[in-house]
Amino acid sequence: MVTRECVVEITEHTGAIRALDISNDSTRFASVSADDTVRIFDIASGRRLIPPLQPGYLVVGIKFSPDASRIAIATYHIDAYDGSFRDDEYISELLITVYNTSSGSYLSKVSLARNHGVQKPASPNWVSWSSDGQQVYVASPGKITAFDTSTSSSSEWYIHANGDHQQVSTVTSSKFIACSTGSSVSFWDCVSREQIGQILLHASPINCIAVSRDGRRLACGHGGGITVHSLEGFIPEDYLPGILCLPLMRVSTTALKSWIQGDPTETEAILSDEIAQRSNPTHDLLAICALIRTHLGEWRTALETAEKSLQVKPSPIGWIARSIALFGAGEQEVAFNKLDLMFWDCDPSDNKLLWVIKSVFLFVRNKPKNAISRLRHFIDTCHICDAKMKDVYLQVLGMMYLKQGDYGNAVETLGTVENAFTTEDRGSLMSLFIIFNWNFENLKSIAWQRARERLYATGSMKEVGDTLLKMVNPLPENEKERAHGDILQEIITRSGEVTLLAWNGKSSTCNSCLPSSPEVYAQTSSISSSHTLQGEALQERIAELRAIVPFPDALMTYGFLTRSQPVQFVRFRLRLPCIVFRVKSLRKEEGNVYHAETVGLGDVTFTTADPLPLTQPRKLVFVNPWIDHFQELHGVRDEDESDMESNTHVGTRSNPDADIDVELVREPMIEEVPTPPSRSLDADVHTQALELIAHLGQPFRALLLLKQPLDGAYKRVATDHEIVVQGIKDDVLRNIRVEVLEVL
Repeated sequence: MVTRECVVEITEHTGAIRALDISNDSTRFASVSADDTVRIFDIASGRRLIPPLQPGYLVVGIKFSPDASRIAIATYHIDAYDGSFRDDEYISELLITVYNTSSGSYLSKVSLARNHGVQKPASPNWVSWSSDGQQVYVASPGKITAFDTSTSSSSEWYIHANGDHQQVSTVTSSKFIACSTGSSVSFWDCVSREQIGQILLHASPINCIAVSRDGRRLACGHGGGITVHSLEGFIPEDYLPGILCLPLMRVSTTALKSWIQGDPTETEAILSDEIAQRSNPTHDLLAICALIRTHLGEWRTALETAEKSLQVKPSPIGWIARSIALFGAGEQEVAFNKLDLMFWDCDPSDNKLLWVIKSVFLFVRNKPKNAISRLRHFIDTCHICDAKMKDVYLQVLGMMYLKQGDYGNAVETLGTVENAFTTEDRGSLMSLFIIFNWNFENLKSIAWQRARERLYATGSMKEVGDTLLKMVNPLPENEKERAHGDILQEIITRSGEVTLLAWNGKSSTCNSCLPSSPEVYAQTSSISSSHTLQGEALQERIAELRAIVPFPDALMTYGFLTRSQPVQFVRFRLRLPCIVFRVKSLRKEEGNVYHAETVGLGDVTFTTADPLPLTQPRKLVFVNPWIDHFQELHGVRDEDESDMESNTHVGTRSNPDADIDVELVREPMIEEVPTPPSRSLDADVHTQALELIAHLGQPFRALLLLKQPLDGAYKRVATDHEIVVQGIKDDVLRNIRVEVLEVL
């Protein structure tokens, strides 16, 4: 129920109240009385919040800052002041003092006029804050003074040189100031201090003015009346809050926010309402509405709206909207030919963006090679002074690669964007977003993620190498190795793709089984990861093995290889299931050539620059890590992971991204021996086991590992060339064991 009762009443002042102000958050108000004290009260309870402020002299104006944390107090020091408030008094000194509203402490002060006979303004709203709370604007005849509260400095610019009294008010966006003198109101840019828009004229003198918080309405008090004006038409639209000026167009922030949120239907409704509310909608409002309608597939309606835009004013955005509508309506050749009309009505500064738009039009017209070629030419010929525009080209080119699924080139292109984007640069991308619905937000991160996902699924080492190079090339040199190491360990853990360990050259500092550069994946091998036997040769080898490998041993070996746990990384420690071959003796020859006598592989020759322990050869092992190949041959790669992990002696991660503690293996662990099957098993099982063992006897690429002294883990020995061994000897085929080694 409305009672109209008094909420709070203050009787603390001893003289007449001269000025009042309420904070923007409506939690407090300030007052000035004839005793020249300023008091701040809680608006709900009426309790005074701080001791009275006593700035001295005659207090004529007060104004809270936008966040209410400070208050600006304007004071006069008048010669021979006798306590009256006469209109013919002249100022000896005009001061602006700023206080903290919580503690009452003095913050800053500036003298804006001294001994100039500046006449006292006729209205209390001659002082106002900028919306960011950094400046206080003060109007006096012929000029505006801006007081910077952070530096206690002031500057001024001159207006209404022949004016009399004037008032000042600022909009929330702090873009312009409205000033009145006599019967006119003028508008001024807060940054350039130049006059903007048209002068608003009244038939009678204006006593006071006020601008609405949204910056769209101006109230003028004159005589006994008040007139409220819409500022649309008096000042440029980009000065009005709620209007965003982008290259080629101006759009309301409400419509843009809706479009960014991905609701074209609501966006179209907002724009339609804006058109309906205006007697003369602008050309760019109509063009943007046409573009949104093309995104909704309303081609004919969009074409009609674009035509209306061009009737209001021929413009690039109007021709663009018309061409896109024609394209969607099936008139593709006409659309592309008419697109060039946008160059006739453009500002020269827009030419570069228009060429980008034509390139994108080519791309969506299913001519991606032509579009990409054009953009590359723009990038290559871009002047140093056009570095910002070059980054716009790179963003658009990266988007094209991304849409083609060429994630490697997308990452490489976007990684070369060097400059931090300014509002103007983002404006170009925002215009492209509205025209083509290409969202450039977080584009680099999206490209990285998709490139990584592609790498997880690929089986081609060359593709992995090419993509990794493109991903890390834009990075600083000191970050490249760690970056591709991170990606490789995740690929191997997620996919179990151990073929990425098949390289020779320098090891990474991240892990010795990873290469220092993805360039090694371009190497050609003299042998595949594991040779396979086929046809008669395979059948003959199986027949030979029946006489060599007893039935239980064959099935036990089969169990070891088909039930082995997958390879994985945990914090750059590689858990590598592999067949291990011990080194019995080692000797070195000239040229870093080594000869190793092994158990199961015979003599192996290799070359490495790494120092090896000639007197402790048993610290070295050759391994065959291509167990996943044998699992593929026998269709067990897709077994349930929990079943395969049940044979491991160490903790594993079902989610490679999870940050969990895992017990480290101190010594190479041997898999639990599977229980041998009974003799009653079908003979086909025996044949299948012997087939797998037959493949073990084929040549393969071995890795050489060196045991470390502290925790029993291993490091890979970097060899100059691949180590190819001729396969496992027949005398050890019956005693094969799979071990899980920790590799640093």
